[in-house]
Amino acid sequence: MEDKLVFLIGSQLFAVGVTEVERVYRAMQITLLPDGPKRLLGLVNLGGTILPVVNMRSRLAIPDKPIELDDRLVRLGGTMAFCFFVDRVVGVSRFAAEAALDPKKIYPRLEQYLSGVGKYAGEIVLFMKMAALFPGITEETRSLLDERGIDSRAHDE
Repeated sequence: MEDKLVFLIGSQLFAVGVTEVERVYRAMQITLLPDGPKRLLGLVNLGGTILPVVNMRSRLAIPDKPIELDDRLVRLGGTMAFCFFVDRVVGVSRFAAEAALDPKKIYPRLEQYLSGVGKYAGEIVLFMKMAALFPGITEETRSLLDERGIDSRAHDE
């Protein structure tokens, strides 16, 4: 059994392990990066640490929409120190590993981005491998900030 944070982007449910999630915030303004990579929406300062905000909608081929006050910003921790916006956090749910459908049985290439496919309240939920969706995003962002002379670990004074 694994606890997962279930969230909605567009009309699709997704989930990530709660151990990957550091915190969920209300929607907030982000700083846009001119000439930044398409997969990077911008930057956010959380607790004095500048973190990349990735574009989940673009990566998952979900139509873009403006960020709304009801949206949430999910901060992943550990080696995946980046954030992404979701339309709504549905909750935390426990999923049995044996109940999840193996993504390679659906389509072999899905296995690189999904750890499984399950059901939540009768709907399909995709169990995401976030590091595989955005490989190297933290290092790429630090490199962009260094090029611009910005200290990504700067703290508010």
